[in-house]
Amino acid sequence: MLVLFLAACDAGDDNGFLSGSGRYENSAWGITDTADTADTGGGGGGGGGGGEGAPVLSDVKLEWSDYPNYGIVLLIEVAFTDEGDDIVGGVVYADIFQPGDELAYSGVLEIVDIAEVEEQSPETAYYLDDETLFFAVDNLDETEDSWLTIEAKDASGNVSSTTEASIDGA
Repeated sequence: MLVLFLAACDAGDDNGFLSGSGRYENSAWGITDTADTADTGGGGGGGGGGGEGAPVLSDVKLEWSDYPNYGIVLLIEVAFTDEGDDIVGGVVYADIFQPGDELAYSGVLEIVDIAEVEEQSPETAYYLDDETLFFAVDNLDETEDSWLTIEAKDASGNVSSTTEASIDGA
């Protein structure tokens, strides 16, 4: 399913393949130090929920992948639970840092159900099933270590705790 998903993508923009662009404003979004979520080697654990009814991000998997016509992209897969079952219609807040704490990517991505998508958007995170979100970012330096900081807000406005993951450079 992942291969078919990527094969249907339109040309990416300069800010990221299947990714949003630009800095955003959200008082609930910030860099937090959550020691239980950091994980070198491609994944991160969840930092728990941000409050009652908030989505819980339990696992983040990162993978560098060479994709035709785009080059190397960072694939991001996020396991989650959401008591309200309303993650679709919410958003993902994502920042990716590379050496020197340089912000290499920052985006707010709308969460849509991939089964209902006719044309994919570069500003979207895709709901794959009851427990998985997926998006990808290009225009990163895959030779550098990268750190992802992510939160999800469901359609009711409940925001998860911040979760972090890292991946070594290829």
